[in-house]
Amino acid sequence: MEEKYGWTLIEIKPNGSKDLPYDCIFEGETYFPNYMENSDDD
Repeated sequence: MEEKYGWTLIEIKPNGSKDLPYDCIFEGETYFPNYMENSDDD
């Protein structure tokens, strides 16, 4: 995520989950692009 989206990774914390056992903490506000939005190319 750091490389793909340019986010700065601050910390990785175990969260006790069996499926996704770690939380990644990034600096600042982060969000995933909405690939389902319509674009002018449609």
